[in-house]
Formats: sequence, C-alpha cells, structure tokens
Amino acid sequence: MDRYLTPVNVLSLTAGLVIVLATLTSLVRSMLMPLPRVTLAARGSRGLTENVGWLIAGRLKSFSRQDAVLSGVGPVSVLVELVLLMGLFLVGFALMIYGSSSLDFSDSLVEAGSTLLTLGLLERENAAQLSLNFLAAFIGVTIIAILIGYLFILYSAYNQREQLVVRTSIRTGEPAWGPELLCRQHVSREAPLYSTADLIAWVSSLRSQHTMYPVLNQFRSYTPMRSWLVTLIAVLDAAALSISVTSTSDKDAHSLIIEGSQTCAELFRNLTMRGRWFSREPLPVAPIPEPPLTPAQSAVFRAVVADRELSAKANRTSGPVKKAVVTLSRDEFDTAWDLMSEVGLDLRSDKDQAWQDFKRLRACYEETAVGLAYRLHVVPAPWTGKRRFGITTIWPNLVVDHLASESREAKEPQRDE
Repeated sequence: MDRYLTPVNVLSLTAGLVIVLATLTSLVRSMLMPLPRVTLAARGSRGLTENVGWLIAGRLKSFSRQDAVLSGVGPVSVLVELVLLMGLFLVGFALMIYGSSSLDFSDSLVEAGSTLLTLGLLERENAAQLSLNFLAAFIGVTIIAILIGYLFILYSAYNQREQLVVRTSIRTGEPAWGPELLCRQHVSREAPLYSTADLIAWVSSLRSQHTMYPVLNQFRSYTPMRSWLVTLIAVLDAAALSISVTSTSDKDAHSLIIEGSQTCAELFRNLTMRGRWFSREPLPVAPIPEPPLTPAQSAVFRAVVADRELSAKANRTSGPVKKAVVTLSRDEFDTAWDLMSEVGLDLRSDKDQAWQDFKRLRACYEETAVGLAYRLHVVPAPWTGKRRFGITTIWPNLVVDHLASESREAKEPQRDE
C-alpha cells in the first residue's frame, strides 16, 4: 500500500480539506458576500471581544469610561476574526501537507505557516505538497488583500454614518433628543440642516450598511455623548411629534417613520438572531397607526411591512413576533410638551389626543430601538430606555434653560438703573 494512501493520511487530507473549504466559505460570506446571518467565525470572534469588553466595562462607574472600553470592541473583533481565520487555514493546510508528505505534524505546521505568510518554501517532497504550498501562499496574500478592502469599506460606511450625526448634533443636542430638536429648530428660525428626504436616505443607508456589515454596530462614535442610534431615535421622535403634537408637520414625516421603523426592526432582528437552528428573541410588532396616519399612508405602511416579511423569509431571517409595548410614560410626554410650549411651538389644542397619536406612532419603532440601545449600550439619552450597570439618563443642554438665562441677564441692568 502507498504510504500516502494510509487511513491516517486520507483522514488527515479529508479533515484539512474540510477545514480549508469551511474557512474559505466563512471568509467569503463575512467579507466578500456579506449576509444578515453572521458566520460562526465572526460570531465567535465578536462574542469573545464583546464578553471581555462587558467584563471590563462593568467594573467602571461612569458611562464615559465604559464607552472608552467598548469603543475598542469593534476594531479588535475584526482583528480577532482575521487571526481566527488565519489559524484555521494554518491547521487545515498543515493537515493536508501532513497527509501528502512524510513530514510530521509539527513540521507540517511550520511549512503551512511559512507558505501562508509567503515566507518561502521549506520542504518540497512531491507535486501534491508543492501544489498545496502554492495554494496556501495564494490564500495568504488574498486574505491580506481582502482585509484591506474590507477595512476600507467599513471606515467609509462609518464616516458616512457619522457625518450626519455630527452635523445634526447642534440641533438635536448631545446626547440627541427628539423634543430638543424641535425646540432648537423653532428657536433658531433657520432652515433645517437636512431635509426629510436626506434623513430618509440616511436611515435607509443605516439599514443596508449595518445589515451587510453587522460589525458596524460595534463601531461607536468618537465622543461618548453621540451615537448613530440615539440620533436615529431622536429624528424619529421629532417626526412623530411633528405629526401628532404640532399644528403643522412635514408632509414626508410619515415616510421617515415608516423607513425608521423598518430599519429598527431589521437591525433588531439581525442583532438578536442566534443562527438558523437556534431560537431568537421575538420581534415586537405594532399595529399600523391609523390615525394619525391617513388611510393612504397606512396602506403604504402595510405594503412596506409585507415587503419586509417577504424579504425576511427569502433570507431565512424571519422569526417569532410579539405585540409591541410603549414604555414611554405620560409624565415624560408632558415634560416634553411643556418644553415645546415654552419655546413657542404651535401645539394642538387637544393634549390628550396628541398623546394617543404620538403613542401609536412611537409604538412602531420604540421597543426595537430601545432594545438596540440596551444591547449596544449607547449613551443613555432621554426616551431611549434603560442601560446596563445602573447608568442613569444623561440630559442634553436644553435651549429653554439658556433662553431663561438670557432673559434674566437682560433684566438685571434695568434693576440697577
């Protein structure tokens, strides 16, 4: 019997081939053909770095320090995934070299590592081993090239996402809050920094980018008081308030809420997905808010929801659902109402009906958005739910307080006279 056809050699070749093919598939799906379902390698690397990050962050008292620790989770998880993939390729090729040559396994590991890192050939016994060496060298160079392109895409998407967050922060506050956005917009008497159509485009890009590249969820803003998710919630709350509370609203505000609710639902579904054969957290679903939406707007909303479910089934990401519940209290709404009234916003006369309309609209996105905020541990802005480790709500500087301060300063000289 040929020494290369022994059961041990055949088993080694087969095991190595399976490992290499599985790792190559994971590499392609994770970095070249991104899908909502995260690969085992990506899930393992991100799970490891996230758990370490949570362990360290849980020992810190302030949110700023926790954010500084968690900011490293995204970049480190990418590097850990690269090391894991390289390690799997190393083991796979070492097994195949071991099965096709007279080298022992330790020498096969050295040979595989040398070729993967393109350091040169150490041994060459036969054509099969030489072919494996060339293949390993090609894959090693390819991994580096793919990683460079992958990082470029990630940081391009990150910069595109953060540009709007930074620009809108002068209107939304830091951290962002929907009622404060309306108050500052009214007080400034200036045109909005972004049109509703621009905001819809930004929200839709959030959905596509974070679905194709789930690791973007872990890439945080460069300052702890900002977050793309908190800005998203603030923008949606402002749109819902403009429809339900103010006397005049943007005609496209309902489209922003529809797009935002679908984005929150899809990102929540992707983030809580455990895998094809594992259970996942039920997706909160709210009834179509009619009123305050018109029958035509509600019909569009239903069609969009049906499209989402059809897409989820096609991608095999559909799962259980449950009825959405609004956790925002009436007292919190009344506080925002008083602030908006104090700056002179033209509010509806029926406050109770405005609350009911706002609650119906917010139900479309609140539970999924708040669930994302809890899992990603973003800055605890008002109306964004609870956080881990007992972190309390951080309020932005309210324009109402500064208006009152300026009014007092203007009156003081008159008293002196």
